[in-house]
Amino acid sequence: MIRPDVIRSIDAMSIAAAALCILASAGCSAKKNPATHAAAGSARAASKGPCPAPIPGSETLTGSIVVLGELHGTAEIPAAFASLVCDAASRKPKGTLLVGLEIPASAQGAIDEFMKTDGGAAATVALLAGGHWQREYQDGRSSEALLRLLDDLRRFRAAKLDIEVRAIDDMLARTAAERDARMAAAVNKGIADVLPKQTLVLVGDVLSRVVSGYPWSPADPYLPLGALLRATHDDVIGLNVTSGGGSAWICRSASASECGVIEIKQRALEGETPRFELRPDGLAKTGWSGTLHLAALSASSPARDRR
Repeated sequence: MIRPDVIRSIDAMSIAAAALCILASAGCSAKKNPATHAAAGSARAASKGPCPAPIPGSETLTGSIVVLGELHGTAEIPAAFASLVCDAASRKPKGTLLVGLEIPASAQGAIDEFMKTDGGAAATVALLAGGHWQREYQDGRSSEALLRLLDDLRRFRAAKLDIEVRAIDDMLARTAAERDARMAAAVNKGIADVLPKQTLVLVGDVLSRVVSGYPWSPADPYLPLGALLRATHDDVIGLNVTSGGGSAWICRSASASECGVIEIKQRALEGETPRFELRPDGLAKTGWSGTLHLAALSASSPARDRR
């Protein structure tokens, strides 16, 4: 049985600290930035086949496992991950691409069924009936953008790309350390089951770090998912995201009433966007192997509220 109260208490400190990191450079208004919502669709229209246009730098992400750390509740990061998945599956046609998502493992059956459908209204309603999508605590991991990502993965599979989707989160874990360990075990089990050519994982940005500690407390002995995977796969790539500002749907605390749209302060960016950039020399300092650079972010509201 999924217990949102347990997982909420586990993540309360991380959520609040991460929110403070964001709010230190952001306003607290609920102003949305809808201008970038059409970017993924435009890129797809400009490309051939099921894949959006590849993001520059994606060809450099050749590690056996790539863990992209997101700020939950945006439209652009799941869209970029979908592009990465499709590009990787297309560039390496022989063998299965394993995709891990920060969705409770209890939702695996519903995801498997959705992948077999045409993605129509009935299939979407059936998927959204699950507890992950209907829970009170809407922290961005059950957003419209995550629903769109699953539909993209369904389309890619329908186009004969060999992709296996696994829900890797564990809602019954009692501590952050236990949760990350179980998620790492789920990824490793998926690898043992599927023997993939590559594994791509989308989780929160704290979990994607490949060294111990938190961004705000590097000396903490906490081992995030990325670091646990790196212990057994030395070529793991952990990525974070930077942007020029915008908005996101996040939770500022462990209370559902504190979840909603925040505005992210605009900041200057260098170089083209979007792009992936590896920076192995900065790993020890930042905890990440590289970065996904995006021009702007726009909030993605809970999928259960879709109209």
